[in-house]
Amino acid sequence: MGVASLIAHASTQQTRAAHISRGSHLVERFLEKSIPAQYSAQAFAALADSNTTTVIDGVRFSLNCTLADNTPMERCKEMTCTLSWNNGGFQASARYIYVLSPKF
Repeated sequence: MGVASLIAHASTQQTRAAHISRGSHLVERFLEKSIPAQYSAQAFAALADSNTTTVIDGVRFSLNCTLADNTPMERCKEMTCTLSWNNGGFQASARYIYVLSPKF
């Protein structure tokens, strides 16, 4: 009975890891679009919060990214992205924090 419980738990953790991996690609794509803005004053000033929803392999992922100006240092922007998804009826989420600094 203990082995069956262990296998079920391992399977659940493997599924969660797969969802985090897929969702991390969404965050990476969003960040890759934001990075070039660091090289232009106008584009950097225009960076804004973003909310997107994407379905990957039947799982609905929601990505909510917010920007805070002058954090953690003056002229920088701290981007906090929260990725949420429904894992077989259980809500799960992961948070990513990036700091964008002007390069101009």
